[in-house]
Amino acid sequence: MTIIVTVPADTRGNKLFLKDLRVESDKTLIKYRSTYNDMPFIETELFGDGKGNCIILGDDGTVLWRFSQQFLSNFD
Repeated sequence: MTIIVTVPADTRGNKLFLKDLRVESDKTLIKYRSTYNDMPFIETELFGDGKGNCIILGDDGTVLWRFSQQFLSNFD
């Protein structure tokens, strides 16, 4: 069974979808996609900001998504 966690992306109903959370060595990996575009799930490394949030970065280091790490508790 695959668990997909939905994170509100804005106040207009857009969403960020997260699935397949896993830890490999010293990296936390997750697959994500959003309702902003029609892209398949993309796997990426998940980072923390030291303030209780998770961050998904773009290839150039730009913060693409920031959300509360409490959403990850839904994967337990």
